[in-house]
Parts: sequence; C-alpha cells; structure tokens
Amino acid sequence: VPYRDVIPEDEEVYQGNSALEPTESMNLDLMAENYFESVGLVSAGIFYKQIDNFIYTQQLTDTQTGYDLFQPTNGGTANLTGFELAIQRQLDFLPGGLKGLGIYANYTYITSSATGVRNEDGDEREVNLPGTAPHMFNASLSYENEKFIARASLNYSHDYIDELGGNEFTDRYYDRQLFLDFNAS
Repeated sequence: VPYRDVIPEDEEVYQGNSALEPTESMNLDLMAENYFESVGLVSAGIFYKQIDNFIYTQQLTDTQTGYDLFQPTNGGTANLTGFELAIQRQLDFLPGGLKGLGIYANYTYITSSATGVRNEDGDEREVNLPGTAPHMFNASLSYENEKFIARASLNYSHDYIDELGGNEFTDRYYDRQLFLDFNAS
C-alpha cells in the first residue's frame, strides 16, 4: 500500500512499498502418526521450507527529512529445516478417579537462514529468518470428569530475532519465554 507517515517527535518515517513481490514458498513435510484406540496420538515429522521474496521491514535514512525510514521490502530466499515430536493421550487406562488425567506435549526444532537482507548501508547481512525460534516446547496436564475440568499448560520459546533494524544493534529480539497457565471450571 503506498503511504507515507512522518512522525516528527520520534524522527521516524513509515512508508509503504507498492513494488513488493508476493512471498512464495515450497514445503516438503514427512510425518508419521499413530492413533490410539482411545483418544490420543503420537506423531513425528521432519520438514523443509524454501521461502522466496519474504517480506521484512528495512530501516534506512529518509533523504527528505534525515529521519529513520522504515519500509517493507522483499528479502531473497529463506530456508527452514526442522523436526517436530508430539504426544497426546487420555490416560483412561488408569484406575478409578485417575481415568480423567490427560497429557499433551510437543517439541519443535527449527534452523533457518535468510539471504537478501540489507542493512542501512545496503550491505547484505547473514541472519536467521525473523520470527523463527530454534526451540519450542508445549506441554499440558489435564483432568476431566463429569463435574470438573482442570488444565495446567507450559509454553517455552527459545530466544529469536523478531524484527530487523538497520544494523545488528537495532535488531529487535525476543528473549527466552516461559509461560505457565492454569484454568479450571
């Protein structure tokens, strides 16, 4: 979308880019799954993704104002490779009141690289694809019967680059994140 938003108090300019090319991707996935007779499954898979013309926000200096200019632009090619493991199972084989227990866990590992990312001087940088955390883990323990439902969930994400700046110093990163949630009804 062609637009230009000048913010004098922050000395920043945000500008659209009507010349963006669409992002295209080719994905190869190989999965194996085993479903239990009762509720549940175990799965494992590997994947490869090639992404062309991915979009990132480039930071430059605006020639009209001298402010920082932020504009979406196309990168080159990004490659992602990884694997995923998951298990989900209602533990209905347990005796008595323990039949209501259930477990869920999944782990994903990703490695990525991206080409065609330029810094504020126009030099190409070697970076991981923004938004790709190398390690992610989710798990939950639940209990359910006719009158009560409870679930404790854990979510972990390794640190990763979220947004590219004009150089390494101005890149935005997310640190490792760990969330623990509990709900009941």
